[in-house]
Amino acid sequence: MYLSTEHIKFLHTVGKNCTDEEIILLVGTSKNKVTHLHRVPNISKRNKDRYIPDPEIMFNVLSSTKLINENADLYFIGVYHTHPNGYSLPSEIDIKNANYDCFYLIYGQKDCKLQAYKQDRKNNVIFEKESIHEYEESY
Repeated sequence: MYLSTEHIKFLHTVGKNCTDEEIILLVGTSKNKVTHLHRVPNISKRNKDRYIPDPEIMFNVLSSTKLINENADLYFIGVYHTHPNGYSLPSEIDIKNANYDCFYLIYGQKDCKLQAYKQDRKNNVIFEKESIHEYEESY
């Protein structure tokens, strides 16, 4: 997975400043290179330790990707969320609720790390740790 320097800084800032609620960012891209970040509000009543994305906003973002719209130019690559009181490791609930075969980025406030995991159920891959490659954005 490839993230720009700016995206990495932004995701670290969101993770560090998150207090009570887990923030969800949907990541849209071409191939494995992230080019767009989309915030999706967390509507969970237990937002200190659970995340439920706003279904309307989630659908709108996913509709702009090949996951739902084969004519779209973007690919759905993954989901980012924070563990405000935890580590950058997937919880049992993260694994249980992972509905998409994609990258899952987790920022943990206890270890101040951003880590990526890949799920690909077709190939029996469940939250396998992945590398995040940084690139400089050119304008």
